[in-house]
Amino acid sequence: MSGVTYTSNVYTGIILSDPATQNPVTIASGVTIANTVAGGAAVYGTGAAWSLTNDGTIDGTGNYGVWLYEGGSVVNAAGASISALYNGINLDNAYGTVDNSGTIASTAISSVGVFLEFGGSVTNAAHGTIQGGFGGLELYKAGGTVTNYGTISGGIDSVLFDAAGGVLVVEAGSDLIGTAVGDGGTLVFGSGGGAGTISGLGSGTISGSTSGTFSGFAAYEVASGASWTLTGSNTVAQGDALTIDGDLTVTGSLVNSGAIAGVVTLSGGYLLNRAGETITNSGVAVDGAAGTADTVVNDGAISGAGAYGLYLQDGGAVTNAASASITGVMVAGAAGDVVNGGTIDGTGNYGVWLYEGGSVTNAAGASISGLNNGINLDNAYGTVDNSGTIASTAISSVGVFLEFG
Repeated sequence: MSGVTYTSNVYTGIILSDPATQNPVTIASGVTIANTVAGGAAVYGTGAAWSLTNDGTIDGTGNYGVWLYEGGSVVNAAGASISALYNGINLDNAYGTVDNSGTIASTAISSVGVFLEFGGSVTNAAHGTIQGGFGGLELYKAGGTVTNYGTISGGIDSVLFDAAGGVLVVEAGSDLIGTAVGDGGTLVFGSGGGAGTISGLGSGTISGSTSGTFSGFAAYEVASGASWTLTGSNTVAQGDALTIDGDLTVTGSLVNSGAIAGVVTLSGGYLLNRAGETITNSGVAVDGAAGTADTVVNDGAISGAGAYGLYLQDGGAVTNAASASITGVMVAGAAGDVVNGGTIDGTGNYGVWLYEGGSVTNAAGASISGLNNGINLDNAYGTVDNSGTIASTAISSVGVFLEFG
């Protein structure tokens, strides 16, 4: 395929119908392709999935800016623009992709900047802007992935997934103006924009390094290689899930009423895991960072592989409620305070290990067990108040060990 490059202005629009000679299509820098006739697109492609690169200006004030009737791909370069009365880019009848580093805009009240009828992929670069009278972009009959480094805005919705399977990736430094509607999809905090800080997870409105209003997302994910910090108040709602493949640090508060998979790192933070809910990981599930004391209240299950499910590196307080469970507790760096009304089972080492001393209260009906000592208090004075069961299984173990009395 030879393709075609437009190097001169065209004010009556262009029609792409012969892929053998016209595909791929390039609009050169400084060139304007326009169509002001009502119902006419500035660029209309049919009969194939077209590949269009725009380095100039596409102006569809009569209808759409770019209308590819059999889907395809559009690259809108930095400094380039696609504008329209109705949708800036309209990809019908097949999967479509849009890569935007410039400006895509539509003005009609019912319009969207980008419309993908059968889903696809949209990437909006750091200085890219996508905007529409109603919505920034819409994936209609199928899901897809939208990755935003820049700004996506709409009069009502910023991003609208009308079908299941949608994934919205927000990067540090990005903005969504208007509601992002997930239809049960996944909101991902990405790694490509660097470290980010957010507040308000689960509240419907997120602020910080990325901002926006969100509705209908059933799952959250911190992407592999990403580093995000939760400040202020944050929640994972009942029935929702948070997957942590990168780094997530809580300096504010996080209330889990759903399911969390991966390690939650606390740095002077507060974590509440509600009854019936889970925090699980292949290593430590809850990790307190060095330099700050943390607070964990567990009404559900905290489970990690290895010696400890919960490890606070610089002191703190742990409350494990009746019917709740933790696979081992370790507090180092400063004195710890553990109140247990449920089950703490440290099958990998100690049940509770307070490395700088502290206090352990084990209520009636509660149990603390370890492979080695059930409770081990080192390096400082410690107290144990037991009304339940404390046990250890190794031959050389003791139920309670107080190194300094």
